[in-house]
Amino acid sequence: MINAEKFLENFKETSLRIGICTTFSSCATSATCAFEKLSPGVRLVIKSCSSFEVAEDVLNYQVDLGIVVKAEYNNARLKSVPVSPREKLVLVAAASSPIARKQRLDFVNLCGYPLILGPETSATRRIILSRIAAGGCHVPAPVIVEVNSPEWGIRLVESGEGVGLYHIKTVEKAIVEERLKVLPLSNEIWVGADALIRKDAPENPMAEKFISLAKEAFGTVREKAPARAAGR
Repeated sequence: MINAEKFLENFKETSLRIGICTTFSSCATSATCAFEKLSPGVRLVIKSCSSFEVAEDVLNYQVDLGIVVKAEYNNARLKSVPVSPREKLVLVAAASSPIARKQRLDFVNLCGYPLILGPETSATRRIILSRIAAGGCHVPAPVIVEVNSPEWGIRLVESGEGVGLYHIKTVEKAIVEERLKVLPLSNEIWVGADALIRKDAPENPMAEKFISLAKEAFGTVREKAPARAAGR
């Protein structure tokens, strides 16, 4: 069987189309850079959008694979490949915001508070709204400020316009620089990351290579510690 490296060597003009959900854009960017270094002859075409939009693009042959938040996409034609089982999402606010000074927050405390969230096709938006509803927040309903760009959403949060839910790696710099503060939720939010491909798609070594690199970028694949010397 031809391996991924040989496949890439034989098809220098081939392109790989990848859909990446905005939630995991930071990790996926690392995988993209690594892929380009290993396979300079392969043209990468990247589309960034929400997880459910990525799933639709995979189904409609618009992309060869997608990196998404693990969720129920309810389509038998899709195959999910685990990339990372446990990724932390954090709810953040401007460091100067009154809500950032609270010592403890439950989801019910977000009732009526502005939430900077992605579109309805965003898996992270669905996650936070389901958590808020399960926490007993029904009236007043959360005030949703919808944005299509995580960068624009973070700017709004930094300006004190509301709170936002992001992958920890997306906002870690802003947290270190004290522009944002992680809100002390009583229950942490963890999600998985999956790669989506069509079940009927032919074997694609390039896609498999990118998925492998994505696992490394998310930290799923780690180098084994060296074995201890005998007698130590």
